[in-house]
Amino acid sequence: MDNIKLRKEIGKRIEEIKELHNMTNKEFAEYINTTTQQLSYVIRGERGFSISKLIEISNKTNCPIEYILTGKKTEVDIELKKKIKELKRKNDEIAKKLDEINTYVCK
Repeated sequence: MDNIKLRKEIGKRIEEIKELHNMTNKEFAEYINTTTQQLSYVIRGERGFSISKLIEISNKTNCPIEYILTGKKTEVDIELKKKIKELKRKNDEIAKKLDEINTYVCK
């Protein structure tokens, strides 16, 4: 695999991790201690992060470095992703109900 294709694939996985954490580019860039511009370059595959930055991302997001580098998913990864999606869905439902309550109470 050539470097350009590898950078693009890693960029897609970084974007997936960012979205899984429900963060904007700006929020995620701050979270991983980089600039929004650098993150955008990486997501588009125009540049790459250093190995130390990828390890930092792995540690901060609890995403296996193997997945970031190769895209390989284990059963544990798949189950965790399902649980995270379910928790996000429940969180969204709770937020919606709180908004409804606030609207009613604040009238």
